[in-house]
Parts: sequence; structure tokens; C-alpha cells
Amino acid sequence: MLSTKLNSDRKFLYLLGVITLAGFFLRLYGIGSESLTADEASALLRLKFSSFTEMLEGGVRPDGHPAFTQVLLWFWTKCFGWNEFSVRLPFVVFGTASIWLSGIIGRKWFSNTTGLTTAIGISFLQFPLMYSQLARPYAPGLFFTLLAGYFLGQFLNQKTVHKKQIVGFAIAASLAAYSHYFSLLITSLLAIAGIFFVAKEVRWRYLLACGIAVLFFLPHLSITLSQLKVGGIGGPDGWLGTPTPEFLMDHLVFIFNGSRGLLLSIFVVCGISALLFIRKPNPFQGLAFALWLLPMIIGYIYSINRNPVLQDSVLLFGLPFLLIFIFSGLPDYNIKKWILVFPLTLSFLFLFHVTILNPFHLTAHFGRLKELVSTTINWQKKHSNQKVDVAYNVDADYFVDYYYNQFNVKRVNVLSTINNGSADLASFKRIIKNSTADYFVYGWSTKHSPLEIFPIIRERFPYLIQKQEWYNSAIYIFSKTNSVDYFDPSKDLVFYSTNSLHNELIDNKKTEWSSPCKPPFVDSSASRCIRLDTTCVYSPFLKIKASELLMHPDNEIYFSTKVKLEDARSVLVLVIEFQRDGKQLFWNGRESSYQIDINNRNQWQDVYFGLRLPKNICLTDTVNFYCYAKDGIPLLFSAMKVEVLKGHSGIYGVKNELQ
Repeated sequence: MLSTKLNSDRKFLYLLGVITLAGFFLRLYGIGSESLTADEASALLRLKFSSFTEMLEGGVRPDGHPAFTQVLLWFWTKCFGWNEFSVRLPFVVFGTASIWLSGIIGRKWFSNTTGLTTAIGISFLQFPLMYSQLARPYAPGLFFTLLAGYFLGQFLNQKTVHKKQIVGFAIAASLAAYSHYFSLLITSLLAIAGIFFVAKEVRWRYLLACGIAVLFFLPHLSITLSQLKVGGIGGPDGWLGTPTPEFLMDHLVFIFNGSRGLLLSIFVVCGISALLFIRKPNPFQGLAFALWLLPMIIGYIYSINRNPVLQDSVLLFGLPFLLIFIFSGLPDYNIKKWILVFPLTLSFLFLFHVTILNPFHLTAHFGRLKELVSTTINWQKKHSNQKVDVAYNVDADYFVDYYYNQFNVKRVNVLSTINNGSADLASFKRIIKNSTADYFVYGWSTKHSPLEIFPIIRERFPYLIQKQEWYNSAIYIFSKTNSVDYFDPSKDLVFYSTNSLHNELIDNKKTEWSSPCKPPFVDSSASRCIRLDTTCVYSPFLKIKASELLMHPDNEIYFSTKVKLEDARSVLVLVIEFQRDGKQLFWNGRESSYQIDINNRNQWQDVYFGLRLPKNICLTDTVNFYCYAKDGIPLLFSAMKVEVLKGHSGIYGVKNELQ
């Protein structure tokens, strides 16, 4: 009997070891060549302090995450350097160790088969693979959450526990709290549940372990309170939107490599196994499911009522418990030997998905930084006999400096690295106006890139020679003169209409430009124009169905005109408005003051408004284009133009077609 159990243990540990080792090599692949993400570069930037104390105050306190990852990187980079491989390696180790722990917990709670299939999911699914490569808090948070679960298992069905179990749980739980606030949440739920699961004889020791964990976290409490006051990544000043009711299903699809077929297959097989093999509910099934579902519910409610925080990444820490729940109905392979076919098939399916069907690359899911710099360097070498000016648009200057340093190349003719739109557009216009270069390179990554930048560049560099576009990032090179490499913009043109004002209502695509009033037309030496003031505030407008204007959610809308100001206070607002059933659905405007050179206000100047499509636009909606003089302060404008281009394909992920 004892010999049989030992053989079973060896077999399980051997199979779990193979799965863990395979997951380790899978995680190592590409970590030294794939570009740093903006989040990783931001973490490294927050290490740029002269002392550890300054790093905690300036690099951790203003951030939205607890201190563990920054502290780890502080000491790790000093010992092993700043290149991508060395920076990411400890996170790969944490992610790999999580494979092992998830298998051990699955076995402890249910069966050998549950442990192996759970480990296979953590090892080979794209979701945990991705966040095991990133130098961010996710892999440590996952590891310490599972480590706390492992030590909790040491208290189960035991009449006595040793000090090492008490200390182990306390350290694991506190480090989970130091890693990420959602790993703190799940570990707290796990700790509360443990009160009801541990044996009465050791309950006081378990409560002692929980108390020690709380004490260990107290030094971080002041930082946590400061971070809660700052808020999060959502809201008016953040980039994360409020989650919708579809989030649950979208997240489940995301977990299983974005494949609805794979998700359905897993649930069908495991549903059948539950019907065949589960004789009575196991309380650990409820615990496992709750540890996955409750953080999502709490995050959803918090995001709706306080500040958006819910996204796929923060639910990584509950993923092992979801997999444990899903596979909890599988019988032990020592009882049903044929059941080993299932984990073997699962391994093949998951590996096939991430290596052959849709090969996993970290930067396929994040904006590129490395490629922006390397492409710029190559283009400058290619045109070394001519001047090439460069502008980047990233979150911090350091993001591109990191790669210039890695490539050991000096930055040449880099005129700007950040553009937030609005007032920055005026300074960018000056950069373009003053450039003496023959070529101009513009690259952006991760942050919002104002579409107005492209027509501004074309004022001096009208020819797009080459472009490279990736997920949430892109780079372009423009030229002053035409060449055989010239990219024909008509290939991207979806819609075009202009009102030159030579006749009161002009259209060159049978589109109707109408006017809410009769503004006075003025004939100037440059062109025919309209004067707006308090007697007529609004310009002629174009009203058109979205079905006539748009083809795809990736389409980009450009609305432009020429302006001459009669007063330094004059502001023309360009408006794009979407209506549904006669009611306003979406309104957005751009003020000319962000692009006009006020010192030359008596000269004609171009003003642009670029817009990516808002969410949930339908082909039956109506789109209005018009301008108005803010506060009725007089100004002249001329030649309104509307263009729609295909846009950056899949800029924030693949989108469904317009309905």
C-alpha cells in the first residue's frame, strides 16, 4: 500500500516536473529579443533615483501598485544589468514556479488529474504565459498567492502544524499583498475561507499566521493609503474604460487563447466528466470558484461606482482556481487510467495554439518601443546623405533613450518625444515649419497619438514613403519630394468631400452641404471665405449617414478648414457629431487655438480635426460636420474638407464589423 502511494507520488511529481520544465522553456523564448512594453519601461524609469528611500517615495508611492516589484528590480538591475533578458528573468522564474504550485494545490484539493490539468493550463495558456514574461507585478503576485494557498493546505486535515507552516503562510500572504492589490484581495479571501476549512485543533495557529501576515504588511500601509487617494488607471484622467456586462464572457474567451471553440470544448468535456464522476459536491469546488469569481465581481462593482480598475490582467491571480474548479470533476488517473488521455490531449491543444496556430509573441499584445528606435536608425542610415528629422510620441523620453543606449547609438535629430495633443499640436506645427530636413520620421507607441499630427506633417512633407504598423504602435517616414517608394494615399481613401465655397453649396460627391443661416461670403485674394460672428455663428454643415461615410471601425475621420482670425481671442471649433434617432450620441470638437500661430493670425492657417471612431457606432447613425465661432468672436474660414481613411488596422485589437 505504501509502495503504491510512493509510486503514485513519484509519477505525479515526474509528470508535473515535465510540464513545469516545458513551461519554463516556453517562457524563456523571446524575453531577450522582444521589445520592452511601456509598463516595463515605466517601471525601470521609476528606478532612476539616487537612493532606495527616494525610489520608494518617488517611484512607488505615486504608482498604483505595491512595492515588491520595484524593490526587486532595484536590487536585481544593480546586480544583473538592464537588458531585456536580465530584467525579465526573475519574473519568468516566478511564473514557472506558479505552474508547480498550481499542480500541487489541484492535487491536494481534488486529484492527481486535477493537479496535472491545472498545471497544463498555467503552463501553456497564452494568458499566464504572457504575464509570466512581463517585468511587472503579475508573476510575483500569482506565485505568492499560490504559495499562500499551498501553506493553507498544510493546515488542512492536520491535528498539529509546525512553526515553518505558520511562518510560511504569513510570509507568502504578506508578499502577495506587497505584489499586487488584486493578489492581496484573493489572498484575503483565501485566508477568510481558511478559517472554516482548517481543523479546530490548529485554528488558533492559523489565525496567528494571518495576524503575522497583517503585521508584515503594516510598513506598507501609508503607501497604500496614498495610492488609494491618487486613484487608478480609469476615470476622467485615466485610459481604462468602465467595464461592460460583456466583460465576463470576453474574459473567458481571452483566458482560452481568444478561441471560443477551445472554451466551448473545455467546458463540454469537463461538464460531462462532472456528470459522470462527481457523486456529491466538494466544498473545495465552491471555494475554488469563489476565489475566481468574487474578485471579478468586486472589481466590477468598484469600477462602476468608484474608478475603473477591472481588466484581464488583474484576474490572473484567480486563474489557477478557475482551472482547478473546471477540472475538479476529473477522476484520479490511478483509478481511471484512461483519463490520462485528457491532460495529454489538453497539452497538445494548448501548445498547438501558442506555437503553431497562433505563435505567441509578447509584443503582439503590447506597443513596440524597440522597433521604433531600430527602424528610425535604419532609415537614417538609408538616407545618410540627407537630413532626417525625427519625432516620437511615447509616455516618457526614457522609453526611447533606453533603446538608443541598448543599441549604443547616439540620438540624432530627435526633435520631440511626447505629444499629448491640444496645446502640444501648436509646438509640433512649429517643429514641422522650422524643419530643414528632407525626410521626417514619426513613431508612436502605447499612448494616444493625435491624428492631427499626420496632416500637420504633410504640410511640409507631403509624401508618405514607408510605414510599419503594429498593435498600438506605428512608425512612418515622410518626404518633401516624390519618389518611386511613394505610398499612394488614395489606396486608403474611403470617403472624400469638400466645400470650397466658390458656390454657396458645393459638393464633389453629390453630398449635401447645407447652412443653418446665411453667413456673409467674402472674396479675398486667397480664396472665397465666410465670416462668422454673432450674426451667424455656424458654418455650412455636412449631414451624412454613417453607412455612406464609413466601412470599418478602424476608419479614421479627418475634418479640416482654413482660418484667418480678426481678433486674438477668435476661436473656430471644428465639430464631428454622431446622432441616433435624432438624438445626440457623441459630440467632439477641436479648437483652432491649439493649432493656430497667434502671431500670424492675419494669415490663412490650416486647422485639422482627426477622430477615431467612438465605440458602438452603427451604420444607421447620422454624422454631422460643421464649425462655429466660439463666443461669436469674428473670424474668417474657407474650404472645409472631410476625408475618411482606412486607418491603422486593429490598432487596439481586432474589432467587429460595423452593424
